[in-house]
Amino acid sequence: MNRRGVLTQRGNTWSKSSLHSILRNQTYLGRRVWNREENSLRGVKWKDREQWIIVEGAHEALVSDELFEQVQRRLEEKRANRTPKYDDSPYLLSGMIKCGQCGARYAIHRTGRKGMFSYYRCGMRRRHDKDVCQG
Repeated sequence: MNRRGVLTQRGNTWSKSSLHSILRNQTYLGRRVWNREENSLRGVKWKDREQWIIVEGAHEALVSDELFEQVQRRLEEKRANRTPKYDDSPYLLSGMIKCGQCGARYAIHRTGRKGMFSYYRCGMRRRHDKDVCQG
């Protein structure tokens, strides 16, 4: 899609996460789902499935239930067989430490010439702004 110049609905280039969200989206089954997530300064927090509001047959399905389930099984198999990224990383604590203020995960932040200095930083602050989190 990127090579062809096709952009996402929001005008961005395609990434693994944008494709993954399409493959997991129940809308293609003709369902509408509300009340899935709770937004806060800490990011998106998924609610328990019991709290979701699911309307079956809200519109015509674009894929069959069988195809959708086949894709879900394949995604689950890939997730189960995945080795954690931090196994070979020199930054052993990346993604494991959480910010005490906002709850976001800490990640490596590189500064200096050619990124020669590295330190852990709150992911929320790193992605957004110091006004979002002081961690």
